[in-house]
Amino acid sequence: MASIEFPPGWGLERLENTAVEEFAALPQEVHPPLNSAPPRPPTDLELRNARSSVSASSATRGLPPASPKTITQELTRYSESRKADHAAHAARVQAKSGGQDNAPEPAPHSTTLSIAANNPSPLVQAVQRAGFPEWGYVIFRTDYSDEARWDRFQEIVFDEMCDVQMSKESEAGVQAVKDKLSFKSVEDPALVGASVADVKRCYHAIRSAGQIPPGLDMNMCMIVDRHVIASVLNKKGGEIPYLIGVDVTNSKEDEGYEGHFKVAIDSFLCELYPLLSAEMLPREL
Repeated sequence: MASIEFPPGWGLERLENTAVEEFAALPQEVHPPLNSAPPRPPTDLELRNARSSVSASSATRGLPPASPKTITQELTRYSESRKADHAAHAARVQAKSGGQDNAPEPAPHSTTLSIAANNPSPLVQAVQRAGFPEWGYVIFRTDYSDEARWDRFQEIVFDEMCDVQMSKESEAGVQAVKDKLSFKSVEDPALVGASVADVKRCYHAIRSAGQIPPGLDMNMCMIVDRHVIASVLNKKGGEIPYLIGVDVTNSKEDEGYEGHFKVAIDSFLCELYPLLSAEMLPREL
């Protein structure tokens, strides 16, 4: 996982406390150009414009425009189709092992082909619609107590678990989409024990400095703290490994919505990303 790089002598604290004009005055070889106004959540108008931009991009690729409702329906159909094919495959295996000689030979690849033919992968469709050169999430590390655990966490989550999740997808373009998968980590001693509000503020500072690629600039970023690491490395029984998703929009916190929540790692690519790419607000998930 690549880290977001800051100019020499710069870090999150200095970036957050520096006027946009001062940062922009740095030589271009020292930093990428700013791509927005001072750090702040996007306005409702900007969110609508982003949706229109994605829809227009989709149209040029011959793909139907996507809305959160459309993506939700696609995910439901895809999940149901995959479950049905898996059940049919299991029945064929059981029939064959039960001595039914006339039972068709189980075909390990028939499930993928059947799903791809009837219900294309929502993830593949989402990435193709947007045309992102890379896609994924920005990850904020807030625990620095054990480098060995951090390294092992990255290996398990961003290599092993992501590979397993992507291997369940179908459609001809899945390998190309997998090759574009990218995570950008934000690592800085100033983030030790950072609150959700701190992370949200840092995200907008980094976005304003032009450091977040479009395919990773979603309405949500992720936090990895010591509890998240423990959910992976010290998993017990039926516990589900998770990340902490942070709503980076201007949605207001109110009763029942805190602006952050646990995101199951086994669904944060193939199920969550298509919805976020269609500009679904985190509070609507």
